[in-house]
Amino acid sequence: MAAHLENPDTLFHEVFSHLSQLQQTPSSRLNDDLLRRAGHAVDTSTPHATLWQLLQIGEALLSTITGDPQPLTRLLQRVVESIPFDELSSSLTPDKLIDGLKAPSNAIQLLCIAYLTRAASRPSGAAESAEVAERAQEGIVALLEVDSPESTTFASSIQSSGSSQAASRVASSGNAAQGQGLFSRRIFHDQACYVVFYRWTTLEAASNHDLSTKKGRSQVSISQARLLDFLPKVALFDVPSISTSTLPEIERPFLRRENAGTHAPGSPYGGLLKYAARYMIDKDDFLMVVLWKEFFEKLFAAIQESGTRRVPSKMLEAIAHDADGGREAGNDHPNGDGIHL
Repeated sequence: MAAHLENPDTLFHEVFSHLSQLQQTPSSRLNDDLLRRAGHAVDTSTPHATLWQLLQIGEALLSTITGDPQPLTRLLQRVVESIPFDELSSSLTPDKLIDGLKAPSNAIQLLCIAYLTRAASRPSGAAESAEVAERAQEGIVALLEVDSPESTTFASSIQSSGSSQAASRVASSGNAAQGQGLFSRRIFHDQACYVVFYRWTTLEAASNHDLSTKKGRSQVSISQARLLDFLPKVALFDVPSISTSTLPEIERPFLRRENAGTHAPGSPYGGLLKYAARYMIDKDDFLMVVLWKEFFEKLFAAIQESGTRRVPSKMLEAIAHDADGGREAGNDHPNGDGIHL
């Protein structure tokens, strides 16, 4: 029978009975048909008490059930979409989102993304949670690290640790999985994804922001600050992805090279690291220059922590120079255009 013809009270009573059975016997099989019908029945008119009961019981079950959680997470996504964000935000914590985003189950990762998407569904939601962008960035970094071929993830640590680094570095017997780099390739090699880094941060005409307005330029500065924060975090485990030119056709309009004519059309451009370090910011913007200098310090510290074996010596020298201030004696202003790769 179609979900819209069912009695909601009867349907949800059956759902809660099924969830209760799962609490008693976590190895029981999820009733895909029942949970799918419940998902179709859930909407903003569903009683809040029912929505919250589904969310609380369902989330608790995700840490105990042994089968594929997709039928349950699919229902929970519908629940999340039906709860106003100002109510939903009270249950959000950074650890909760990060643990979910780095979980080995795609279904659980999608549920966490549904939380973040709900926050962005209306301006007031994003305004009520200033941490939304930060959490989203932490989630992306966590997924990149877990997926990195340089990382070995142990399932036991994923369930207990709130740190993405710990999740991929803590040794444990069995249940080990090596990253495949699939997420990294999507972020840094897919044109639709990769161009976002540039369009949201550039001061060139190709910007997604209206640069003729104060608000538009302010939004660019915020995006630039986020990218300057993002790159050192990725450098902890994957310098090549941010320092290698992956899509020159995307990079070309955003890297304003003084001697572009001397380079072959197909020559590498240097990737996101070179863009952020040398071309991105307005050197007359004092606040951005301060963040820019902090970026070099964080980048150098990240590369030192992760090990320098895969980083070209020329890059290390350039980063060290700029991390130290890049100043001439007696000059307190930045000297030069940043990292020269």
